[in-house]
Amino acid sequence: MAAFDITKYREMFLEEAEELFETIDTLLLEAEEDNDMEIEDINSLFRLVHTLKGNSASVELAYFASLTHEIEFFMDRLRQGELEFAEGMADLLIDAMDTLKEILELEMDDSLDIEFFNDSKSEILERIKEFEEDIEESLSNLKDKPEDKEEFGLFEKNEQTPSEESEEFGLFDEDNKE
Repeated sequence: MAAFDITKYREMFLEEAEELFETIDTLLLEAEEDNDMEIEDINSLFRLVHTLKGNSASVELAYFASLTHEIEFFMDRLRQGELEFAEGMADLLIDAMDTLKEILELEMDDSLDIEFFNDSKSEILERIKEFEEDIEESLSNLKDKPEDKEEFGLFEKNEQTPSEESEEFGLFDEDNKE
């Protein structure tokens, strides 16, 4: 019995990946231009990245699948509404896709340097972490910020202490007090 040759399946995956990357690039360039991304596009992007991850793992491209998984997790947080699409995210994702393409090429050629992979992955994860921290900090600031409520109506809040002399306003004036 002949040994299993995964090369044919990897080549098929590579053809599919090129098509997926084209669609991803189109979505991300639109998002970069608009500085925004609609939820439908976020969902599509997530599915595309998810497909890349799953199919690459099935043809034993472990490094590519590992990095794709990290990007997929970030995309899932966007898709679930845990993170909001923010300025610069399109640039981050474009750079991440470029890195994925490079990792894929190197891993397909069996020339991927582990140190290069780890450095590339760390850089992307650091940039993702910055977005997550910025968004979490913004949310925290919103929660900590006291609400500015304007007083309105017939009676205004008196901010003076009882010992301070205050000017009365209303139906009763000071002369009629007992």
